[in-house]
Amino acid sequence: FAGEDVFSQAQANIATLGDQPAGKIAKAFAEFYNALKLYNSYSGGKLTYTFIDMNTNPTAVSKYNQYVSDAIETGDILFINGERCKVANLNDDIYTYDESAYYYSGTFNAESIVEQTLATKIKAVQSNTDRVVTIFNGHTENESIVGSLEKIYDLNGYDIEYVDLTRSVEINQNTVCAIIPAPTVDYSAESIERLRNWLDNDGKEGQNLLVFTDATASCPRLYEFLKVEYGLEITDNIIIENDLNRQYSYEKTWPFADVAASDFTKNAAGEAKVLIPTGRQIIPHWEEKTDDSVQYSVPLVTYSDKAALITADSIGAGVNEDVPTVEYKDTIVSMAVAVKEGYQNALQTATTTRVAVCGSSLMAYPSVLSMDTVENENLLLDTMSGLTGVANTVNISSKDLSTVTADFQPITAIV
Repeated sequence: FAGEDVFSQAQANIATLGDQPAGKIAKAFAEFYNALKLYNSYSGGKLTYTFIDMNTNPTAVSKYNQYVSDAIETGDILFINGERCKVANLNDDIYTYDESAYYYSGTFNAESIVEQTLATKIKAVQSNTDRVVTIFNGHTENESIVGSLEKIYDLNGYDIEYVDLTRSVEINQNTVCAIIPAPTVDYSAESIERLRNWLDNDGKEGQNLLVFTDATASCPRLYEFLKVEYGLEITDNIIIENDLNRQYSYEKTWPFADVAASDFTKNAAGEAKVLIPTGRQIIPHWEEKTDDSVQYSVPLVTYSDKAALITADSIGAGVNEDVPTVEYKDTIVSMAVAVKEGYQNALQTATTTRVAVCGSSLMAYPSVLSMDTVENENLLLDTMSGLTGVANTVNISSKDLSTVTADFQPITAIV
């Protein structure tokens, strides 16, 4: 909802405005304009676009009011596919800037987010139904981790809702997966019952749950529920890595871990692909899948043969060679999925319930997700896709698209 000349003029102004903030905004507008043309071309005309200047053609807006709950304003962008519609805005979703810098200096550095916005909104309207990710809260979760999870799943076409399980509230029936984001306060018996009832789904089952654990929190009711109902034991053991090449900044409790190839890890699988800070050991008690399995586990994140276990209370003063290790001979796992298959006679349909548990909430911390050298973000997106059955042809990244380089100075060795 802006005249096409707004964008063509922005393109013409780039050379004049240069690296000024206004120039960077003009560049983002021009990038948006050109990207629309590319989408139209690459899609073979399946994506079309229209510019409507509300000042010169105010009546043209009325046919679009059915798609929005609020009044359409100048600068709004509607992404429409059938009955589906998502809204963006030129001033909010095409570029970002540091408001604090503007407050102190009167200027700001604008950065384009055109690619993320276009890909996200188009992806969101491709589906015929809402894809809701419901985040269960009310148990003193880490807000930074909650925020980063919301960001990456919102970018990839999921609608985010919050439900406080300490209350008796309705959960959106369009929820494709629920997330428990590392509570530090244990679930009450009532909250566990609400969680159990939601997973049971009036006997129809077929729900999906993704759980993150805090490194030091004690949540015995929740952990017992996950172990008894889904065979996923959350231990008090913390994983350390003794291979220097697999340590982040020589920190044993921040190891680079392997991602096992599976239906839940299509873009992230490989050796030393993810950074798992202060990760708890997860023990999957269900056997891995066979042809006859109706319930089985899928390990997602595993470690090298030099990894070891220490107790959680050993990390307070830092890890050194004197810290005793916990004996464990099998493969160490810090993320796994439990799958329960069933059949509903009344509905004459097969059902699959999937519950994933990750032993490190910090693997979803904003600064970790933003690292170019790890696949944490892809792992979280792949896992969500595997849990929900939503096929993602591409994962839309929340990472800064700018290139970061490192300069190394030569070192002369004196012997």
